[in-house]
Amino acid sequence: MFVFIARHGESFATLDPDLMGRQNPCEIPLTVWGHHQALQIGLAIADRYTSDERLRGRRLRIYTSQHQRIKQTSDAICHVLSSSVVSGRFIDENLRQRNYGIFDGLSRQGKKELDPLTYAKLHSSELRERYETIIPRGESARQVELRIREFLLCLQAEICDDEDILIVNHGPQCRILKAVLTYSDPVQTVEGGEFGTGDLVMVESNEHCVVVHTLLFDERRSSDPKRHKVDAEIPHAKGPEEQKEHSIGRSNELG
Repeated sequence: MFVFIARHGESFATLDPDLMGRQNPCEIPLTVWGHHQALQIGLAIADRYTSDERLRGRRLRIYTSQHQRIKQTSDAICHVLSSSVVSGRFIDENLRQRNYGIFDGLSRQGKKELDPLTYAKLHSSELRERYETIIPRGESARQVELRIREFLLCLQAEICDDEDILIVNHGPQCRILKAVLTYSDPVQTVEGGEFGTGDLVMVESNEHCVVVHTLLFDERRSSDPKRHKVDAEIPHAKGPEEQKEHSIGRSNELG
């Protein structure tokens, strides 16, 4: 099985993060550029299903959060993909955006003034402290990871042998998903960097290693938005029993 991870296209909140505090985060739509990026995601996946013999004849299940910008990205992707490829579309509550609690919609200065202690922890030089700090009335990145793992665990009971997975999600969740699926340390994801809007990766796994293919990256500046490269082959460092428990598409958990 192959797992595609895509971040939604550019939204109005991408251009103005403070919009989160002035409008329901679930209702913020894509920009025109964001729709373009979403179509490019669909084209890249369609190209993969026609050019990669291993994917021919297989089907794709699409999972999203309930947010408008995620749904619009998924709609654009499905507009491009053949109906014979998409086997179903599903909204999962565990893929929702992180709850930023009292910091939701505030500027950096506003957060610092409201709760200097929590703000300091979220910007600590200790990555684990940043990862595990719970925002009052909100969540920690660690809590987001736990519900993502729950989502992946439940997924095992739903998919068929001839199905692949596309997860369209928010930037931090995409980074955590990739880290979990590749047996990397999710704590490192708090530094950001990966998964700009419209980015797409494909993760495949076998008994020897996990291979990450970058299908779309930094599409805004790329002259070739459908460029593809293999990021890395990551050997499984776990023993046989741990691999059975945590590996992609084999037993109990996708990651």
